[in-house]
Parts: sequence; C-alpha cells; structure tokens
Amino acid sequence: MKKMVLVLIVVLCVSGYAFAEPELKGTPTELSGYLVGLPGTTVISGKAEIKAQADKVVVNIEVLTEKESFEKALKKNQEIREKVSKILMGKGIPAENVKTSRFSTIPEYGWLKKKVKKYHISHMVKITITNKGQFQEVAKVVDQTKEVKYKSLTYEHSKKEQFRQEALEKACQAVIRKKGVYENILQVRLTPLNIDSPQLKTRGALRDEGRYSSGMKLSQGVNISSSGMDALTEEATEFGQIIYTATINVKYMVYSKPDNK
Repeated sequence: MKKMVLVLIVVLCVSGYAFAEPELKGTPTELSGYLVGLPGTTVISGKAEIKAQADKVVVNIEVLTEKESFEKALKKNQEIREKVSKILMGKGIPAENVKTSRFSTIPEYGWLKKKVKKYHISHMVKITITNKGQFQEVAKVVDQTKEVKYKSLTYEHSKKEQFRQEALEKACQAVIRKKGVYENILQVRLTPLNIDSPQLKTRGALRDEGRYSSGMKLSQGVNISSSGMDALTEEATEFGQIIYTATINVKYMVYSKPDNK
C-alpha cells in the first residue's frame, strides 16, 4: 500500500512538471514557426560629428643653454627666458600666457668620463596665443634667438564640453531616426533593452609635433610662418580644425506588430 502511494506521488509530481514546462514536439517547420514568434533583439548605432575651429594655440618651445659650469648655464637660461617673456609681453601676450613647464639638465663628460666638460640646461616653455598676430611674434623670437627651439603646437577649444554634448545629442537623434525607419518599413515594434556607454572622441589637428626640423626656421614653415600668414588664412579650416565625434549603441527588443495595426 505504501509503495502504491509513493508511486502515485511520483506520477503526480512528474505530471505537474510536465504542465509547468511543456515539451516541444513537432516538425522543423512547426518549431521554426514557434521560434519566429519569440521576440528577438537588434542593436542600433548612432554616430555624429561636429567640427569646430580652435580658438587657442599653445606653442611649445625649448630654451637650451650650455656652459662649462652648472651655475653659468642655469643663469644664461634664465636670462634668455626673461628676455623672451619681455619681448612677448611687449607684443601683447600676457605674462600668465608664458609658462615654464619642464626643466632638465644633462652633464657632458670628457672622453675619460671623470670630469664634466659642459652642462646643458633645458627649459620647456608654453606660450598660449589667441590670434595670428601673436603667433607671428612667437615665430620671430624662435627664428632670431639661437638658444630657442620650436617643439610643437597644441590646439585648444574653449567650448570643448559643450561641443561633446552636442555631438552626443545628435548621435542619440540618429538612433531614434533609424528606429522609426525600422518600425515603419519592417512593421515591427522596438523596445529599448540596454544602452552602452557612449564613445566620445576628439580628433583633428590637435598636435603638430616635430613638423619642423631643428635646422628649419619657424618662419619658413608652411601655414605658421611669421611672414606668410596668407597661407594660414587660406587653409585655416584644416589647420586649426577640431572634430568631436560621438557613437552610441542601443539594444532593442523586436516584436512583431499585430496584423490589424
């Protein structure tokens, strides 16, 4: 009797499970129809690009001096930096826009490497300019001072965050437009499931590292010469252009629209 009760309980449990999780049976065509009825997923990507003109340029120069003694080399370097700052201030560049960034010293030894022959002192100076006239004056200082070497340019944009936000908004709008097209033409309904973190990038002529050889005068360089500013004017849209891009991916659940809608 107890065995029969136990068997009956097992049968009821199995039957209950069968009702909870129905077994799928049928032909491949029938199974395909069942799977098609399930909601699928798709990812819609949106990308946008906004171009802006740099409104500030940071010119990086190096003041390099060498003397037999460390003190003399350091003093000479300081004198040249003060001279450069004075010249630029006289041309309308504020003192706060001329800043010393990096400092280094390299001793030069004799052939026996026991005694220092010379000391090389290097100071990197960053000069922030806001117009082509100021750039002309920086170029003249570089060309006319043998201890001053041009290193690179860095373009900056004061409204960077604003333009990044606008690019992101346009990328989102691109996703919404694509979603509308898919729903209207494919007769489906899309419901957002997940949004990936947006990719925000800044590219363009942000740096001009090493564009000029050590023996080339800055005033002979294309587009940024102290005497050939007409060329800079003609190509300004490329020379100082900054491009902000935003990319966003949105994952949607895909549902079929009823035939009567």
